[in-house]
Amino acid sequence: LITKLPYKTTNLLIRLCTNTFKPEADQNAARIIPKLDAAVQSNSDSLGSLFSSFFSNTPADNKPEDTKENKDKKALASARDFIYAYADQTYWLMVFLENVVYRYPHDPKLMPPVVYNTLLELYLKYWSISNVSTQYDSENHYEKLYSELHANQVLEEFQSDKNGVNKNYTIHPPTEAIKNNDFSTKIMDLLNNCLDAKTNQTYYDEEHALVLTQSKKFNEGVLFLYTRLGLYYDILQHYMEEG
Repeated sequence: LITKLPYKTTNLLIRLCTNTFKPEADQNAARIIPKLDAAVQSNSDSLGSLFSSFFSNTPADNKPEDTKENKDKKALASARDFIYAYADQTYWLMVFLENVVYRYPHDPKLMPPVVYNTLLELYLKYWSISNVSTQYDSENHYEKLYSELHANQVLEEFQSDKNGVNKNYTIHPPTEAIKNNDFSTKIMDLLNNCLDAKTNQTYYDEEHALVLTQSKKFNEGVLFLYTRLGLYYDILQHYMEEG
């Protein structure tokens, strides 16, 4: 599905992981995600409670009451489980992870460090391509960057729409800043802001992030992570090598 219908499939996976992009309540939307009959839904909830209490060490009667927020969290999927499905669709993986990271509050179970580090790796990839293109226009790296949008493929997806269903698959940028910022800004925004304000602990793996930024020679990120990790000798060494 991701290979043949990347736009729609990515939209659906963002829904599964963030509960956003809900389809409009019309007949076409009902055909996309049919609602369970009330009786079936009731039986489903009962079975869920039965299995939950059976496998839990806490007696069902003593379990804390599920709030709407807890139920919503239980219903969400982890973005980590879908990363490998995007093996040859790196642009759409970036769109998917970008929406998950910036649309839903951090949850260590749903969004482990690999989610953030993978998004960082993709940002660095596209930063590298766009950065090279400004220096070597003849190599058409800039065109290569946008060829991965699969524009023709997306167009084919939407041309086949006969029932007005496609309006339910629109992917909006999570923020205007994400929409308009260049990749270097996105990289530093992720490194600076994806952390716990109380503990100052980053949501991503800092040492892995350092390796990624070093491999692409993204010096601003390298120096930031040197500081985060207390590698002050490496900072001095960097400036000595740069002259």
